[in-house]
Amino acid sequence: MEKRTNTRILFNVTALVKYKEKEIKCSVENLSLNGILVKTDENIPVGEEVNINILMEGSTSHLTINLEGIVKRSDDSEMAAAFKSMDLDSFIHLKNIIVYNEGDEEKIMKEFFDTVKTST
Repeated sequence: MEKRTNTRILFNVTALVKYKEKEIKCSVENLSLNGILVKTDENIPVGEEVNINILMEGSTSHLTINLEGIVKRSDDSEMAAAFKSMDLDSFIHLKNIIVYNEGDEEKIMKEFFDTVKTST
């Protein structure tokens, strides 16, 4: 049964996942306003708090989206984390990426506000 309530987009960029003393280079598989799925060989324990830096690099610019999350699922090939917090600039960049790929800003913002209402 599908429990997701937020639009998830396919997104292929590099991310750095940091937990404890480790920094792991990963490949982003998909992304939403609430979470991320990355490919990684590292089996990070469920419940572990992680810092995630999504690296957006072009030929003339570099942008990093900084997120804090909690591991929700992990195995030998991938890890899913729910976002716990992010700074305003990271939220705006993340929202813009998802809106650009989805095409419906009103829908994405409704999902965000619905999530905020249920978490307070």
